[in-house]
Amino acid sequence: MEKKDERNSIIVIAPHPDDEVLGCGGTIYKHAQKGDRIHLCVLTDGSKFLDGYRRKEECLKVSQILGINEVIFLDFPDGQLENHTQRLKSALEGLIKGFQKVYTPHPLDHHPDHITSSLTVLSIFEEDPSFELRMYGVYNTFRYNLLVDVTDVYDIKKNALLEYSYSLSLTGVELMIQRTEAFMKYPTINTSENKLYETFFVADKPMTTNEVLSYLTYDLMCQDPHNQLLKKIRATEILIEKLDKEHTLRVALEREVADYKEKMERLRTCEEELNKLKTSVFFRMYHAYHTLKPKIIPPGSLREGIYKRLISFIKRY
Repeated sequence: MEKKDERNSIIVIAPHPDDEVLGCGGTIYKHAQKGDRIHLCVLTDGSKFLDGYRRKEECLKVSQILGINEVIFLDFPDGQLENHTQRLKSALEGLIKGFQKVYTPHPLDHHPDHITSSLTVLSIFEEDPSFELRMYGVYNTFRYNLLVDVTDVYDIKKNALLEYSYSLSLTGVELMIQRTEAFMKYPTINTSENKLYETFFVADKPMTTNEVLSYLTYDLMCQDPHNQLLKKIRATEILIEKLDKEHTLRVALEREVADYKEKMERLRTCEEELNKLKTSVFFRMYHAYHTLKPKIIPPGSLREGIYKRLISFIKRY
């Protein structure tokens, strides 16, 4: 893959299929409109909760919508990037250094894979800042220094999100669209404009990882930031485990609801059959017989005694 001769070459690092659209889908499309050559590198197989193959299929369709020229799948285990940091760094070093701009999640984003991918790219940038580093957010807002107005291309971003209906099925694609819109509107607190923005922290000059963390946290993480990040990763892992348990409970509940609906359907069918039986000639005769019997054959009367003997005689022969 030739990259050195490309003046406007862009690579977007996405820990999972769908992160690229959630974080910077509008900006990617604007790059495509300018004729920039765009590559997407998806780090994990996306298979922790869902079918990874189906997520890749969605990713390829979305890439066509956004104008991405090439998609690279590295297929690291979903949710386990922190266990493969050396391999991940070796793989990314061979990919990103020839690009002019590199997009990656910011290091405080609320997912262990996002944090690991961000710190890995930051370590490469710290050793060789030969590219412009742009950090985006997926799970939470953050301190930015660049706003990209994507109001005019939001429909493209929304269509791309709708194409990720399976990947976003755990939370619901419509809910994720509303959440993403809210993230894009929050910078208007400062701009006072009715627009949609994608936010980025841009490192266009050499910076260390600690300097980036210091900026993003308003200097609150200057002391021992790596240990604090490790605590954040561990806390996030606990949340992911809870999500896994909630997903299991949700599946079990959905199964119970399906069984209940099936039983209700069988009950409705029985009710329909009973209603048909009630309107039949046999049922009417049977009902008339039991209604008239006490009048024709009063209990304790001579007629009842003769009737019982007659029935007994019939049953015997």
